Amino acid sequence: MDSLLGLTGNGFVVLAADASSIHSITMLKSDSDKIMPLGKNRAMAITGEAGDTDHFGSYIQKNLNLYDISYESPLSVNASVNFIRSELATALRKHPYNVNILFGGVDGTGAQLYWMDYLGSLSKLNFAAHGYFGHYALAYFDRHWKADMGEEEAIEVLKGCMKEIPERYIINQPLDKFVIKVVREDGVERIVNPFL
Repeated sequence: MDSLLGLTGNGFVVLAADASSIHSITMLKSDSDKIMPLGKNRAMAITGEAGDTDHFGSYIQKNLNLYDISYESPLSVNASVNFIRSELATALRKHPYNVNILFGGVDGTGAQLYWMDYLGSLSKLNFAAHGYFGHYALAYFDRHWKADMGEEEAIEVLKGCMKEIPERYIINQPLDKFVIKVVREDGVERIVNPFL
């Protein structure tokens, strides 16, 4: 089932998303990359209805890229996430998108992680989750997350959180089917899943 996890560290944001694409009780594919880079220092993990995630994600990616090219300067992380929230809230009154988002970015103000739901609600957090597993993940992050964690320590916290999935989740969600990316000021990097 759709799960998004994210946490901040000292100058980076780690985003993780399961790679399954499902409809009702049917698995459509198990190699989806739900984390989209949005320029050099921003990324968006998106989940929801398959058509909505593809359409809205592509729309946001192309519009932020257009802004970067038009003005020869990228939007700040805060401005980028508020643009996404505004577009989601506007669409809510016309053609709502059933998408939930974790947005991570790093700029001069530091690492930032934002939680956004399909209604356009927006919160800046140190750690966040979407999906059924989010209830367990938030409790785990609350116990183990620390300010100014290094990348290796953050990956260990994420790994420990993901180990809880098969123990607490009644649905089989393979841990090796998660995509994990680290967002830094100098780029977005996909890292090797520690469960492979």
